[in-house]
Amino acid sequence: DVQSCQTPKSRPDISHRQFRTMAPSEMLISREEMKKEKIPLEYRDFCAHLLPELNACRKATLYMPWKCKHERHVYELCQYKEYKKRVTAMKEQKASEI
Repeated sequence: DVQSCQTPKSRPDISHRQFRTMAPSEMLISREEMKKEKIPLEYRDFCAHLLPELNACRKATLYMPWKCKHERHVYELCQYKEYKKRVTAMKEQKASEI
């Protein structure tokens, strides 16, 4: 159940249901937090706020691939939504140029 899971640590004021529907086009984690969590530069995107929780779970479970499914799914869903936004924006940009 989505509601029974913990909310992302970077935004404890929102529920997972709200998180899933909101459009994360703003950074929800600061540069200092990303540096403290040692998030590599190539992963510092609009979904970076989900990585500390995912990486902590991975370390706690010794990187077993069948563990941390929920955290990985939430991160991958965020990545997919951001991809879809970029595709839509590109289509709109091309349509406006014609």
